[in-house]
Amino acid sequence: MTKQDDKRAAVKARLAKAPSPTARTEVLRAHLLRRARSKSPTWIDELAELASECDVEPHVLRATVSTLAWQARDVGQSLPIVSADDAGPASTRELCRRYLHGFRLRFDFRFEALGAQVPVWLKADPDDALFLALSGFAGLGRQASRALRDVEESLESPNADQVTRNVCLHALWFGNDVDGQAERIIRLSDEMINRGEDEANLYFWRAYAFRRLERFDEAMVSIDRAIELHPPGMNIVHQDYVRERALIATSKLVLAQVAMHARQVSDELRAEMSSQLESAKAELRKQQEDAQKVVSDSLLKIVEILGLFIALAGFLVGSGVVAFRATGFWQNFASMSLVLLGSVLFFGLLRLVIRYRPQRR
Repeated sequence: MTKQDDKRAAVKARLAKAPSPTARTEVLRAHLLRRARSKSPTWIDELAELASECDVEPHVLRATVSTLAWQARDVGQSLPIVSADDAGPASTRELCRRYLHGFRLRFDFRFEALGAQVPVWLKADPDDALFLALSGFAGLGRQASRALRDVEESLESPNADQVTRNVCLHALWFGNDVDGQAERIIRLSDEMINRGEDEANLYFWRAYAFRRLERFDEAMVSIDRAIELHPPGMNIVHQDYVRERALIATSKLVLAQVAMHARQVSDELRAEMSSQLESAKAELRKQQEDAQKVVSDSLLKIVEILGLFIALAGFLVGSGVVAFRATGFWQNFASMSLVLLGSVLFFGLLRLVIRYRPQRR
């Protein structure tokens, strides 16, 4: 038995004794980590062999591939060749290669390439929750129409697990055009936390969602939790967390400043509107007073004119009686002169009343 065979046998023994899926994932990760960080992707074939020989559960296989795929990407390892055959379910070896290929495209945000590849895999394994999640990830990264449906189908799939839910959460992070994006992220992250599936990236995406909803205190708690859970190394990821924290703090400060200025502007506008309203009321009162004065003056003129007409009528009646009773020429002449003089005086007074215009104060 060779040294390699001894190692393989030891790994199988540890897998058999591992008390939980998490422990089995750690056994496989520790065994393959060094090779995953080499330049060759052949480690994926050994993983497939171990998975077949030891009946490794699908969620353990996905978790192992996900962890090691990140390590392979970190050292610039080439992508494995995957089969284009979609006739029936893939073998364990081919399935591992497809998982690795999908994770690598996801980590590089190659939405177009992933979107072209995943439909082929789904033809062979239409119920695979990871392929559905990757399809949703690629679709939301490109704002594709049915991407959200793929995410929902993955979450509802009976073979969904922590890895597939994590991919769905990552996909929603890109769904800026999805209605209720932030609420969906928080709801899914709540479910995962309740399942004990919380990890650093979950809190990072959760912090983003809280920030979008302007719930800055909760966002700060989440991003601090992400930083706390982030393992040593991967400084680029750590920098993303720090930038998100700065965005939360800045957004909170900016919103507070905007609210303060809005209150100031509102107070100034309220004072200005109140001043203009009082001015308008004063002008309206003045116009009402002027209108009332004009009406009063007009009524007074009408009364004066009526009084003059009544006086004229009385004068004419009296003068007529005097003229009627006159017996001589001079009496008739005096009576007619009196009537003429009274008429001239009446028309003079009438013209004076009509022309009178009281001066406004």
